[in-house]
Amino acid sequence: MIFKIICVFTLLLLFGCTHLPDDKALIKSTNIPQTFAHQHILDSMGNTINNAKDFKEAFFILFPIPELQSLINEALDSNTDLLTLESKIKQAASNIKINTANILPSISVGANYNYSDRNFKNVQISYNQNALNSSLSLNWEIDIFGKLNSLRKASNQNYLAAKDSLQSAQVSLIADVANYYFTILEIESSLKNTQENIANLEQIVHITQTKYHLGLSHISELTSLQTNLFNSKNTALNLEYQLEQNKNALSVLLNRQNPSYQFHTPLQAMIIPKVTALPQSALLLRPDVQNSIHNLYSALYTKQAKKLALLPSINLGGSLGQLLFSSNSSAGLIGQITSALSLPLLNRQGITQAYLISKEDVKQAQYNLQNTINIAIQEVNNASINLKTSNQNTINAKKNLDLALLNFQSVQTQYHQKLIDKITLLNAKNTLLNAKNSDLSAIKSQNMAIIALYKALAGQLNSNYAKGEK
Repeated sequence: MIFKIICVFTLLLLFGCTHLPDDKALIKSTNIPQTFAHQHILDSMGNTINNAKDFKEAFFILFPIPELQSLINEALDSNTDLLTLESKIKQAASNIKINTANILPSISVGANYNYSDRNFKNVQISYNQNALNSSLSLNWEIDIFGKLNSLRKASNQNYLAAKDSLQSAQVSLIADVANYYFTILEIESSLKNTQENIANLEQIVHITQTKYHLGLSHISELTSLQTNLFNSKNTALNLEYQLEQNKNALSVLLNRQNPSYQFHTPLQAMIIPKVTALPQSALLLRPDVQNSIHNLYSALYTKQAKKLALLPSINLGGSLGQLLFSSNSSAGLIGQITSALSLPLLNRQGITQAYLISKEDVKQAQYNLQNTINIAIQEVNNASINLKTSNQNTINAKKNLDLALLNFQSVQTQYHQKLIDKITLLNAKNTLLNAKNSDLSAIKSQNMAIIALYKALAGQLNSNYAKGEK
């Protein structure tokens, strides 16, 4: 007996237990930097926002626009990709229950009824005219080495990975809905300005045409203005097409068939957040990174289960039968208990190859985690630079708009004083309209840069967003 116990402990030590790397080990193995390359940009820009309990609330703090928030809530409830991921979470939860049940004994109940006709009496030595039997059987593979428990733990990690996939998709969906929303606002406003620009150009062309017929203007001046008019009309057509494209794309995210939208909030620049979270904690809390970590843990548990499959397995079986009724005999009770120790021999090659495959699965999970970390770092660095440049572009566009407005007001005053002609006034108005479009584009780009930073940090925009609050 002592020898058997020693053998069991020797096998356990030989095959070992699954060791999961903690956060420190993951940070070291994936080379997560202590600071972002452009951390100084994140520290120097924007304002500190209020603490948010989750990624959705963080976004709503950044973008307090009711109609945008309504779109996001609709998308989170009806988007087909999210519904698919929710279904996968339910499947993963069921797999946990299946693998948990495999650790426990299985019990089955059966019933059997036999009937023999007396017409066969001449060819039968003995027969039962009527018999009713019941049985109760039990089968249990004792998980002495932990193979089945490792599979249960692997399925639990798959469940957590499925939940992280859903959250990652939710963050991306929020960002995509917001990007389409701001793009639609910008295009609608730009289209109105462009249509007004076209109306002004048509007046300029008409006046210049009259001057040309009077010999007061050269043909080159007229053709140049006509070319500008045609280009502006083409620009309006492109804007109309882009507007339809973005509305249709937004409808897909919302799972809508009717792409009609009427937004009433004017496009405006949103709050730039001040980010103070450390990169190591911020990156590890990204749901796509957590998904890769849980997939790695699942691969490690599966590898352990495949390794333990090479060891002997112990099975206990039992049965209990009861003859409930018989026309020939009285009821009887029969019981049986069996045990078996099995070791794979002929199929050992297949089990060994399955273990080698699981080792490669672990490597692939590690590579995938490293790639996810690399992409996360790249996204944060790109978002930081994008935020800096877009903010400066917004400042420059606003200054240019102020100058264009000042110039138009001066020209308008001169026109009312009859010091200049109408063409000069219309040109100044078009310059102002073009400046408005540039300002709209800059504002949209800045808002999208904020969205990109939000997405890169998965909504973790302050250092108080701790892992336990996820």
